[in-house]
Amino acid sequence: SLNTKWEVGHCVFVVIMMISIHTLQFLGSSCFQPFEVQNSIEEDLDGNVLNVVTTFGWVTLGLFSLASLYLFIFTKAIGYRVKAEMKKADAENKGIKAEVTIASEEDDVPIPPPKSKEEHELEA
Repeated sequence: SLNTKWEVGHCVFVVIMMISIHTLQFLGSSCFQPFEVQNSIEEDLDGNVLNVVTTFGWVTLGLFSLASLYLFIFTKAIGYRVKAEMKKADAENKGIKAEVTIASEEDDVPIPPPKSKEEHELEA
């Protein structure tokens, strides 16, 4: 299982991402200067195309970018953790029969795992 730090971080950054997406969608006019194709970048945006984004827009885009970066790191970290756990489990189970029982759905009676080759040879 994840430790609390990762769980809280994941939840916080998902919420931040959702808020920033909805802010851009519903408050887009507060995030961007009005600008149309026939407008002049030199006159209407002081020669800088990035001036189309307001301060509030930069904050919103920054929060979205921060959340995206965190979720990318989270995904990579979990992927590495899963690979390490799988490698560890493979090393522990090499040559060892897994002791897993599967319950039948009809009567909840545990069904033993199938016998290995060695067990079949010993019985013969």
